[in-house]
Amino acid sequence: MAVAFALLTQLFLCLINMEFRTAASEQALKGALDGDESTANQAADTSARDMVSVHMFKLYDKYNRELNRPRDGNTVRSFKANPEIVERKILYHFNLTSIQESEVILAATFHFLDKRPRPRSGLCKRLKSASCRLQHLHQLPSLCLLFRGASPNMGFGPLLGNVTVFPQRRGDWQAKDVTQIVKGARSADRLLVTAEFDLGGKYQRYQERPSPANLPYVLVHANDLSISEPNSVAATLQRNNELPEVEYNAFKDGLWESTYLALKPKALKKERRRKAQEKGDGFGRSQVLSFDEKTMKKARRRQWSEPLVCSRRYLKVDFADIGWSEWVLSPKSFDAYYCAGTCDFPMAKVVRPSNHATIQSIVRAVGIVPGIPEPCCVPEKTNPLCVLFRDESRNLVLKIYPGMSVETCACR
Repeated sequence: MAVAFALLTQLFLCLINMEFRTAASEQALKGALDGDESTANQAADTSARDMVSVHMFKLYDKYNRELNRPRDGNTVRSFKANPEIVERKILYHFNLTSIQESEVILAATFHFLDKRPRPRSGLCKRLKSASCRLQHLHQLPSLCLLFRGASPNMGFGPLLGNVTVFPQRRGDWQAKDVTQIVKGARSADRLLVTAEFDLGGKYQRYQERPSPANLPYVLVHANDLSISEPNSVAATLQRNNELPEVEYNAFKDGLWESTYLALKPKALKKERRRKAQEKGDGFGRSQVLSFDEKTMKKARRRQWSEPLVCSRRYLKVDFADIGWSEWVLSPKSFDAYYCAGTCDFPMAKVVRPSNHATIQSIVRAVGIVPGIPEPCCVPEKTNPLCVLFRDESRNLVLKIYPGMSVETCACR
């Protein structure tokens, strides 16, 4: 009797548990369907990016916090693998030829997702204890990464190097230092590098071709010695020598004329003006050179609000306006500022004149030497800008360009 009662009690508890699980599942499904739209969009954005993009955007945020003191150089280049199956082996090809001669390699890392099978005993599968997982990791053999190099004009050469990888949890991303391998490939002019996983005879057949979002990639940290040279930003970011076309005619016919030309008079006033002109001897005022009073007041107010002396003025640069938004990923725009204003004699301390600018302004004011120009208002102190973009090979590149945003201006 007691046994039957216990069985009935257990059956009743199972039914209650099933009801709770069904209700929870329905609630979760409803939350997934009617949940926050922003969360769904964020998840879609994350899944749309591959791992190398996620990593590079994280580095972009890090470098933005360390703009004035980058510890890992001013350049980071990423190279995503191009997989190929040869004799049931997966080879991962990396084209490193976009590394510039002016870039001194500081470090290089190889990133990959370890998806080797982890066979466990039936007891460990049921227990799911940490001791079983650790015991299995010790039993799993290490793998070897083999790197070979080639050049565009030559076939595969000798082995560039190998890296031993010890087992970790399945599904974890691992990073291995391959600095000497990449430096060796560069010195030997074999920048077409191929990586191969040597899993051993027992596990070699378990190789899985990763999804495009989980392909291995190489990050190369470098210090570009030419980035401080003149026009370095255009040398790396400008794809052609042509500027984007601007509708000057549309701008003139629309905004310009409606802002600065006189308002068209009404028909009655125009008729009275024509009759008065016929009676008088004077000439009528030109429509092209006349301005209405509202526009003149606005222009005077703008002129009075701007300081006449040398100072920093606001300028926001949008990469879409100059035709670079297709490959510049971040930032989309930035505050560049610019310097403008007079450097007349006597120059105040607020314009931070140099000794040469002071002497030049005095000579110009005295007028003994003709043709001496006024000192120029130029940037004195500037700030760098971190830019994440795609190069011509569609690889993500991170660079810190100096002198991109004006902080202070001075007369020079």
